[in-house]
Amino acid sequence: MIGTIDRTYECQRCGVAYIWTIGEQLAAGGVQPLPRLCPACAHLLPPVGRERGLVKWYNARRGYGFISRPQGEELFFHRSALPADAGPIGPDLLVEYGIEHTEKGPQAAEVKVLPA
Repeated sequence: MIGTIDRTYECQRCGVAYIWTIGEQLAAGGVQPLPRLCPACAHLLPPVGRERGLVKWYNARRGYGFISRPQGEELFFHRSALPADAGPIGPDLLVEYGIEHTEKGPQAAEVKVLPA
């Protein structure tokens, strides 16, 4: 049921109290579970099953490169994982990606360039 007042919750990630407004409750249709993350954490975290990292390097001529993962590991990616409209890819570009397990090990899949 949709509430008739703004509600206050505590973010399960950062512990900050935030308000779930009547408008947000209406937009959610009042049927989804209570928000667990404040708007800032929800915006900063990648969707479930995806990660974010920085392009370490990319060779456009050969069509592959590596992404530096948050854990410090490097992850291979191929140009086929990039959208057609990706634009130039270079070092320190923030990307979001899924993980695909291949015979050669894990590699980035469905790489999406994020705005700076």
